[in-house]
Amino acid sequence: MSRKDFVDLLRFLLRVALLFWQTVVASVMLAVLIYAPIVLIRWIWSMAAGV
Repeated sequence: MSRKDFVDLLRFLLRVALLFWQTVVASVMLAVLIYAPIVLIRWIWSMAAGV
């Protein structure tokens, strides 16, 4: 296994890792965007109700 092959493999693994992290971050952001308004509205309602 030559040095070039090793570097190519590292680059490929790095790209896969970055893609994986982008997917994870995108999923978390989407979940936050969906849940945040619901949680916020419920919190405001509870504050308004004086609980």
